Amino acid sequence: MEVGYTFLARKYWGKGHNTELKWLMLTHAFQHVEQVVFYIGENNLRSRRAIEKIGAKLIEKIARQPKEGASYTATVYGITKADYSGHDSPTDPQ
Repeated sequence: MEVGYTFLARKYWGKGHNTELKWLMLTHAFQHVEQVVFYIGENNLRSRRAIEKIGAKLIEKIARQPKEGASYTATVYGITKADYSGHDSPTDPQ
């Protein structure tokens, strides 16, 4: 399963909202599949670091050509259900 994009206004960056969105998407996805992949632009270092923080691992780099827009090099990250199990909601008290 490929997880979709999350776009947040800059004023919401660095406040945990993106982590919470990814947690919600992954929690739902892992009810149905064993692995989720993310396609992130090679130069999008902020997104790459964020996805690494939740445990995703770099799989490969590939050329992508979306239906609309210019082609680009994407990094493909993956995370398995087993690797993600045990992650609590970022908003749950520890």
